[in-house]
Amino acid sequence: MSAIDWVTKALGRRLTTQHKLSLAAAGRAQLRWRADLTRVLSPDLAGIHSALEFRYHRDVERPHRLPRGTRQAPATAGSRSAYRDVLYDEYGLIVELDGKVAHPDDARWLDISRDNAATATGLMTLRYGYSDLCCRPCQVAAQVASALYIRNWPGQPRRCSPRCPVS
Repeated sequence: MSAIDWVTKALGRRLTTQHKLSLAAAGRAQLRWRADLTRVLSPDLAGIHSALEFRYHRDVERPHRLPRGTRQAPATAGSRSAYRDVLYDEYGLIVELDGKVAHPDDARWLDISRDNAATATGLMTLRYGYSDLCCRPCQVAAQVASALYIRNWPGQPRRCSPRCPVS
């Protein structure tokens, strides 16, 4: 996943574009992790700016047939601009994905303040970290599906395996 991490960081910092990286990848006969890199560089994944966001899409949203959220949805927090990792706008649900680099422990109060401000406007925030997405993606999917259901999502999630708790 380090290749995905490098690519998503470069995109998130606007050092390059998906199109330029796609052309460079297509020009290489051999490319390690080609399938994942091709997927993260596809237009339908625009806005994925971290390996955690890629994992959320690949291991939670897509295999469990959750609705597609808006990536890096702009928001304001007082006078500051902010971006929601995944916003299910129609259902008033935010999913934030916290890695140690972008969300160090000493800045945690900023996340809490932003979550509180969102809740005061009627939005619900679910927050997940690396271990949630790497070790428990099905439990994350079950929680997201439950939150969507109570917000009137008419869809039906899918179990990705016989042991998957999504119902």
